[in-house]
Amino acid sequence: MKRIEAAVKINAPMERAWQTFTDLTSWAGWCSVIYDVSCSITPSIQQGRSFDFSIRPFVIPLRVSPEISEVIENKKVVWRGSKFTMRIVHEFLFEEKDGGVVVTSLESMNGPLVSIFGFMLPHKRLTSITEKMLNELKRAAEA
Repeated sequence: MKRIEAAVKINAPMERAWQTFTDLTSWAGWCSVIYDVSCSITPSIQQGRSFDFSIRPFVIPLRVSPEISEVIENKKVVWRGSKFTMRIVHEFLFEEKDGGVVVTSLESMNGPLVSIFGFMLPHKRLTSITEKMLNELKRAAEA
């Protein structure tokens, strides 16, 4: 199993950080690492729904369609997906702290591809993508 973890402190109220993150229609305005976000049913993150997006962890972009498996308002969002026999779980945790919000991203990948070729996964690049997304969320929520 591979795991990517990163966190950022947002100097804004929880409601603003949460709304910025969960409004999928706003992602095009603040998120450069996840793009072409689309959702057929609802424009916000809701448990039991899925959405589509593109990301470029390698040279070729990947289209991903995760299902949102858990949403606890102002606390947690979890989505799950699979690609090329890899199973991916991505958690975003929101915690009020010192007058702001700490958002922690926890992403785990497992499956046969990870077991066999895990050493080839660009851990540094994946961590960099996650950190960039969190910093872009910070800028958008603080604006």
